[in-house]
Amino acid sequence: MERITTGDRRGWDLWLKAASLVCTGVVLPGAGWAVSVHQQLGDMDGRIRLLSAQIESDRNGVSSLLLEVRELRRELSAMKTELVQRITRVETQLERAK
Repeated sequence: MERITTGDRRGWDLWLKAASLVCTGVVLPGAGWAVSVHQQLGDMDGRIRLLSAQIESDRNGVSSLLLEVRELRRELSAMKTELVQRITRVETQLERAK
C-alpha cells in the first residue's frame, strides 16, 4: 500500500474543496429549480381541477337545457296536433252549417 504524503493530502483537500464548491453551485440551483417546478406543477394541477369541475358543471347545465328543449319540442308537437284537430272540427262545423 502506498503512503499518502502531506503534499498529496493537500492536493486532495484542494480537489475536494473545489468539487464541493462545484457541486454546491450545481446542486443548490438545481434543487431550487426543482422546488419551483414542483410548485408550478401544483398550481397547474389546481387550475386543471378547477377547469375540469367547471366543464363538468357546464356539461350538466347543457344536458339539462337539452332535456328542457326536448320537452318543449314534445309539448309543441302535442299543441300542433291539437290545433290541427281543432281546425278540422271547425272546418267540419262550417261545412255542416252551409
